[in-house]
Amino acid sequence: MIQDSLQVIQTITTGKPTRLINTNVISPGIEYKIEIRAIYAYQVISDAAVARVVTDLPIPEDFRVEHVEEWEVKVAWKKLEIPQHKNSRYADTRWTKISYLVKVFNQKEEQVAHESYQPGDDNKLYQGKTENGDLFMLVRNLLPGQQYNATLQAQLHEQLSKPLHTEFMTKRISIPLDVVIMFEISPTLHADDITMTKNFLMSLVNAFETSRDDSVRISATQLSNRPTEIFSMKQSSVTNRNWVEKLKKLSPKAGTSILGTEHFSRVVSEKFKNARSGAARALILLMTNQHYSNLMPETEDELARKGITTIIIQMSHLTQEPYVNQSMMHRYCLDDFDKLYRSVNYVVTDIVRADEYPLARVSRERNLQPRKLTIKRNSQRQLFAHWQSPAEMPDYYLLRLKTAKASVWKRNVTSSRQSSNEYNLESDNPLRKDIKYTLVVEAVASDGFSSRSIITFRSNVTTSSRPNPGGRPNSVSLPGGGSARQCCAARRAQRQYTQRVFSRLREIAKSSPSCLLSGSNVVFLVDSSDSTQPAQFNLLKTWMKRFVFQLKIEQQNRAAIERRKLAIKRRIAKRLPQILSYGVGISIVQFSQTQQVELELKNRITNVFINKYITKMEPIGGSESNLGQALRFVDEKILGNVTTTKKLIHNINYVIIVSSSPSPSSDHFLQTAVALRKAGVKLISIGISNNLPELPELPELPGATTNPASALYNYQLENFNSLEEIHLYENVCRITRHLTPGIFENEEEPCKQCRVTPSPRPTIPDLANPLLEDLMRRDHNNR
Repeated sequence: MIQDSLQVIQTITTGKPTRLINTNVISPGIEYKIEIRAIYAYQVISDAAVARVVTDLPIPEDFRVEHVEEWEVKVAWKKLEIPQHKNSRYADTRWTKISYLVKVFNQKEEQVAHESYQPGDDNKLYQGKTENGDLFMLVRNLLPGQQYNATLQAQLHEQLSKPLHTEFMTKRISIPLDVVIMFEISPTLHADDITMTKNFLMSLVNAFETSRDDSVRISATQLSNRPTEIFSMKQSSVTNRNWVEKLKKLSPKAGTSILGTEHFSRVVSEKFKNARSGAARALILLMTNQHYSNLMPETEDELARKGITTIIIQMSHLTQEPYVNQSMMHRYCLDDFDKLYRSVNYVVTDIVRADEYPLARVSRERNLQPRKLTIKRNSQRQLFAHWQSPAEMPDYYLLRLKTAKASVWKRNVTSSRQSSNEYNLESDNPLRKDIKYTLVVEAVASDGFSSRSIITFRSNVTTSSRPNPGGRPNSVSLPGGGSARQCCAARRAQRQYTQRVFSRLREIAKSSPSCLLSGSNVVFLVDSSDSTQPAQFNLLKTWMKRFVFQLKIEQQNRAAIERRKLAIKRRIAKRLPQILSYGVGISIVQFSQTQQVELELKNRITNVFINKYITKMEPIGGSESNLGQALRFVDEKILGNVTTTKKLIHNINYVIIVSSSPSPSSDHFLQTAVALRKAGVKLISIGISNNLPELPELPELPGATTNPASALYNYQLENFNSLEEIHLYENVCRITRHLTPGIFENEEEPCKQCRVTPSPRPTIPDLANPLLEDLMRRDHNNR
C-alpha cells in the first residue's frame, strides 16, 4: 500500500487465496495507491495490479445551534479526533490538522454565509472552544426572522467530508417601532418581478416581532389612484404568518402616476396618526415604476419634523442622483429586481438605527414622556394612577380615562416638582367592575409640545404599565434647592452611581489589551513653530506613531464596539453609560501663534487611519508659541469645555504637550494648565531643547489617591533623538492605575455642602433607586 507521496506504508503477504485484507493504518482523507502482485515458484513476481482510492473524511458529530440572535447564530460541534493522526510522525502538523467549513443557506437555497474554522485560529469573539472542548463559530450578517439551513463539513488536504445539516430561525426584532410600508406594484411588471417584490415585502415584515403591544407595529398600504390598506397598526394581535398570507395574494394596481404629493402626504399623516410617543417612526417607500419624487414632499424636513425617518427603494434601469434638498433620506436605487431581496438587510438596519439615533421630535418625546405608569389600590381600596416625572418637566398633565365605547372623563393636573406623581381615579365616582379601561397620561410642555403614556387595566385588577416605547429619557434635573436631606440623598446617589461606573471600567480593563480605561481621550498638542526643522519633525512623527501603537487604540475600540453590540442584543443599550462602550479617542493639534487641528477627536479609528494623519502633518511655522492659547483651544474645541462641564460622567483626558521652541510660551499658560488639572485632565509636558516651565504640584487632584497619579510628568530633553528614551507609556499606565471614582466628582454640583462618607462599591446595580436612574439619564443626555 503506497501513499500519494510514494511512501510504502504497509506490505501484507498471504499464502491463502483471498479477496479481502484488513488494515488499520489507513487515514481519512488521503489518496492511496494499492498494488497487488502474485509470487510464483522460484520467487517469480508478476506485474502489479493497481487501484487508487481516496478515503472519506468522517462526518463531524453533534452539529447544533447553541444561540440565536437577530443578526447572528452560534453553532457548535464536536472536534474530530482521528486515532491514526496521533501516532503519525506528522502529528500536530498541517498535514493532520482538520479545518471546518460552515455554510448557511436561505429558503431560496442561496448561500448567504461561508465561514472557515482554521485549526489554531481561535478568536474568542467569533470562533474557538467551548467549556467542554467542543468547537463553536459565530455566523453573522444574517436577516432577522428568517429560516436558514446550515451545513458543516470537515476539510483535510482539500478533501471535504459529507455535509451535516441543521436548521434554525433568527430572532425577530422586538424593539418599539412604528413602521409604515407603502409600495407600488405596477401592472407593467413581469410575473417574476412581481414575485420578487412580494418576497421582499414578506421578508421585511418577517424581520419584526409584531405579536406584542410593546414591540413593532406595522402598517402596509398598496399605492394606486386609491391607496389600499393591506393591514394597519391596530391589528397588533395578528401574527406575521397572517400578514404574509395577505402579501402573497397581492395583485398589480395602476394609478400611482396620478397620486399627487398632497394626497400622498395626507395618507402618510393618517397612517402615523396614532403613533406611540417616544417610538421611532419609519416610512418605507417601494417604487417599482414611478419615481419617488412624484410623491414625496419637496424637502425631507416636512416628514422629519414629525419624527418620521424615510427609507426609499427605487427600482430604476438607470440609477439617479438624489435631489440636493432630499440628500438626507435613506435611498436605495436598484437596477434589477434580483437585488431587492439582498437589500432587505440594509433596510432593516436603517429602521433599527432610527430607534438608536432618533430624530429631534422622537428624542424630545422620550424626554417629556411620563415614566413607569402603574395602577395601584390604596388602603381604602381606591384606584390610583402612579407615574414618575419625565426628564423635561411639563407645565401640566392631561389625564383621559376611556372605555372601548366612550370617554369617561378628562382632567388637567398641575405638574408638581416632585419626582413621583399620583392621581385618584375614583375621586368623583367609583369605576364600574370588570370593565376594561384605558388611561392616557399626557405631559404638555409650555410650548404646547406633548408626549403620552398609555395603560390598559380592569377596575378589579392591579396592573403594571406598558414598557416605555421610547426607552430611557435623555436628560434629568438633579434636585436643586430643597432640604439638606434631599440634597445629601442626591449626593449619595451620585457617588453610588459613579462608583458603579468606575468599578465596571476597572472590570473591563482586566481583559483590555491596553492600560487605558474605556472612555479615555489622548490629545497630542505639538509645537510646530519655526524652531522645528523638517528632519526633527520627522523624528517626532515617528515617535508619535510608535506611542500610538503602544496604546493599542484600535484593539480598544474594537472591544468597545463589541460591548455596544452585545448591549443592543440584550436590549440594555439605553441603560449602558456611554463611557463603557466609548473605547479610546485620539486627536492631534499643532500650535504656534495659532492652532491647527490635524485630527479631530475620534474614538472609532484604526492605527492605519491615525498614521495617515500623522504622516500628512507639516509644520505650520511661526515665530512664537502661544501654549496658553493652545490649551484653551483644546479645552473649548477638542474636549468640549471640560473645565466648566456639568456632566456627571465625563471622559478621562490625557493631553501630551510637545514643545521645542526656545521660548516655550509667549503667554501665561500656567493658569489654564492648573484649571485643566483641576478638571481632571492629565497633562504631560515634553520640552525639547528649551526650559518649559513645570506646573506646580496640586495636593488634592480629583481622582488621584497618591502623588504618582497627581504629579505632572515633565520631561526635559536635549534633542529629538531622546524621545525614544522616555518611558511615556509606562507613566500613562501609572496615572491610570492610581485613578479612583473621584475623577467624576464635581464640586460645583448642588448640595456640595454635604460631606458624605463614600459608600461601599456596589457589585450589583440598584436599579430600583430612582435617583440612580435619574443620574444615568442625566449622563446619557449630556453625552
